[in-house]
Amino acid sequence: MKVNPNFIIESCEDNKIFLSNRKSCKGYYIYLNEEQIACLTEQRIESLTTIGFYDEAIYKRPHLINKLISFRYPIKEQILLSITLWLMALGLMGTIISIWCAWPIIREMSALRIDKQTFIKATMIFIIGIILIHEMFHVISARLQNIEVFSISFKLKYYFIPICYVKIIPTGNDIKRANIAFAGNIADFFLIILYISIFITTKNPMWLVVLSLQSTMSLLNYNIFFPTDFYIGLFSILKKPNFRVQSVKFTKLVLTKKAKLKRKEHLIQLIYGISFYGILVFFIVMSALNVMLWIMRGGSE
Repeated sequence: MKVNPNFIIESCEDNKIFLSNRKSCKGYYIYLNEEQIACLTEQRIESLTTIGFYDEAIYKRPHLINKLISFRYPIKEQILLSITLWLMALGLMGTIISIWCAWPIIREMSALRIDKQTFIKATMIFIIGIILIHEMFHVISARLQNIEVFSISFKLKYYFIPICYVKIIPTGNDIKRANIAFAGNIADFFLIILYISIFITTKNPMWLVVLSLQSTMSLLNYNIFFPTDFYIGLFSILKKPNFRVQSVKFTKLVLTKKAKLKRKEHLIQLIYGISFYGILVFFIVMSALNVMLWIMRGGSE
């Protein structure tokens, strides 16, 4: 039986497997009994034909970065999780101490007016930091666990920040997924400490702008109502990687009177979904008001 060579098979608990397609970078949880799992590659299972599991496809060559960053001995996910959590704790402590020490200088120079050219330079440095540090931390975490990087692309983070990002082949292992996600939070702490150190040393207001941009993105990266690194890591550890999607969908059904509360979990999903919609509306309204205020100020000048 020919199987699509681009599919990776991961065994999960409760007769559940995870199929990841290296060509489309999509993952699928499949529930099969023990007999079906045993003959997965020997006997055609019709429920898998729709996702192309049995297609005769050409093997997709891995992205170059997988060759550039590779490790002979992968680290077990549980060990890497412990290291990751310790690094997050140390990063948080280091960030708090750095901000505390630099606060007098930050407060003194925050009143300075920043010209457009300085802001553009600061924005470019901020984006370069995201590409070279933040996204590379995701890559290193993935490669340490022998997970393939699919591509390097651009997107709008939080719907308005243009950044370069790394797309990684999905995994059904919750701990591995959490390690990859939390690596971004570690990178954020590292960048904040780095920018504070440079700012204190140079007293250049441009680095204060870079620090402000990085700090803003780092705080947003802890928002659990959007698919941030912290959300993905936290809910992967809780073994509920699809909680956000399910909650928002259930809340929509409740608001349109197509579903009712039947379990305690439904109440939690409803609270989460209402909070998500509230934050989304608040963000849209505040963005519109800021645009209007900017137009009015421009018009008055």
